[in-house]
Amino acid sequence: MAAAEHEDAAIAAAIAELGREAPIASEDLARGRATIAAFRRRRRKAIVGRTALLATALAAVAVLALVRVRPELWADLRGEASHGQSELTTPERTPEAAIEGAIEMPARARPPGTSTPTETVVPPPTIEPPAPADPPTAVEPTPRKPSAKPTPRATAGEMLAKARALAQARKLGPAVAAYEDVVEAWPDSAEARAAWVSIGRLQLARGRASAALRAFDRYLAGGSGTLAEEAQWGRIQALHAMGRAAERDAATAALARSVPGSVYLPKARALAEDRK
Repeated sequence: MAAAEHEDAAIAAAIAELGREAPIASEDLARGRATIAAFRRRRRKAIVGRTALLATALAAVAVLALVRVRPELWADLRGEASHGQSELTTPERTPEAAIEGAIEMPARARPPGTSTPTETVVPPPTIEPPAPADPPTAVEPTPRKPSAKPTPRATAGEMLAKARALAQARKLGPAVAAYEDVVEAWPDSAEARAAWVSIGRLQLARGRASAALRAFDRYLAGGSGTLAEEAQWGRIQALHAMGRAAERDAATAALARSVPGSVYLPKARALAEDRK
């Protein structure tokens, strides 16, 4: 009864704000009560709509989490989700709305019997720890083979004697190689310089005049020596074999100047006479 009197007082105050003077007609009170009842019904519908919208949003979040975390479950539930949304209407501002504004209504009232929706909590995916890596296999070092004992190098005299033995046996090719080994192993020795003259003679015997000329020139490039006369004579022979007559005659004249009494001068001049 007190609530009805409170509503009537509120209706009367609202009508007074609209500029209507007392006394208030009974039909105005009835109209105000009807307006309040309609307002309450719309409020209940709006609250129910908001609750359904919230539940839909929570369901969408749960579905999204289900798709990302458990795609196999989403495949079973696909196509079964339903969405509900109620349209919210806003009443026009009328004289009846002024009456509704005078009535104090609890904000966001929830109809009796409506429970708060429970948020679905999706457990995070289980992350298995990585399997421990196998320990690195120890690589056994390869045993190093014992190095062979270095063979003592032969002396220049020993190598020269071996080359001479090959030359005396008329093994011309191996003899040339043996003399070249002396030059390579002992390049600054007297044996190595003498070996150039021997190489030149062997190359002449093999018919390789160009190689013989290079060997004699190598000996003479070192200056005077005990075998300089023999090297000059061998050079004259190589130039003669190559048909280089002018150079041969110049080499003969050089031999006559350096060794006037050389035993090789008659032979050199005879070579020039033969070509004439």
